[in-house]
Amino acid sequence: MIAKAIDDPVFAVIKFSKGDSSRDKLAACALVHGKPNHGMNQKECDDWCQQFSRCCGAELNRHRSGAQTAIKREMRIICKGKKPHEMVSVAKWEKCLKRDLDATDDNDLELFEVHCDQIVTKATCEM
Repeated sequence: MIAKAIDDPVFAVIKFSKGDSSRDKLAACALVHGKPNHGMNQKECDDWCQQFSRCCGAELNRHRSGAQTAIKREMRIICKGKKPHEMVSVAKWEKCLKRDLDATDDNDLELFEVHCDQIVTKATCEM
């Protein structure tokens, strides 16, 4: 239940969990999304969150690691698709992220398309 809740709705809003308070928030979010209408009172919810918060944190880390691996895989494909094989410059990626690309430049349009279609989908785990 925890893995399923984190994989789908929770990862969309929580990417990192550091410390006890954020792990408790993560566990509460996983409980609400994983077992809606769970019928627990506040004390039972608090106990559940305390008991499973570390498990939720570990599952979030596993899921985020999978997303990062998917992004790395896509970046390799992008680099190998260029002739000669080369990395897209950091400056170009920053321009892409800021949506500051030249709409008349075919290379910029292609980069933005790749960013939206391949990278963003992996970053949000819509794999």
